[in-house]
Amino acid sequence: MTSFTLIYGCMFSGKTTKLIELYQHCGFEQEEIIVVKPVIDNRFVADKVNSHSGLNMPGMRIKNPEQIESYITESTKIIFIDEVQFFGSRVGTIIQNILMQDIAVVASGLDRDYLHKDFGPMPDLKRMADKNIALTARCHLCNEKGTHTFRTIKNDSQILVGHDNMYQARCEKHWDEGMKAFTN
Repeated sequence: MTSFTLIYGCMFSGKTTKLIELYQHCGFEQEEIIVVKPVIDNRFVADKVNSHSGLNMPGMRIKNPEQIESYITESTKIIFIDEVQFFGSRVGTIIQNILMQDIAVVASGLDRDYLHKDFGPMPDLKRMADKNIALTARCHLCNEKGTHTFRTIKNDSQILVGHDNMYQARCEKHWDEGMKAFTN
């Protein structure tokens, strides 16, 4: 098996920016690289993986993690997966299968949702990864270290794709204050 790197953190912590940076410096030719993101992520441009800061790299939108395997060729050396939390529990098995083919995987995603609960497959992926990169943001309110994703609109769905129109990075104190204000 080869390496699995997992990048995670709250919204606006630079996860996709780090993924793009690792893509740009991976040293492989384009035909040796596969880049995917979930079809649910309809922000920005469909055929690119985009960061909030404006960086991007070519990528494909897919419906389920099994589709990744259909793109693998004899020349594939590395696979980049953005927003991995949206692929559900099956993504762990798919990543294990890819690693057993001696293909490296780099994935990024939210490790916790807006309620600060584990997001989908992320706890299992953290255990699987031989390199974990935990990122933090800056609190939208005080500019201190932000580790929590705060949803600024009322919606109980765990999955709600949005940007700064719906989310903020917050420190624990300001996340907690915001959550209390929503419940009162």
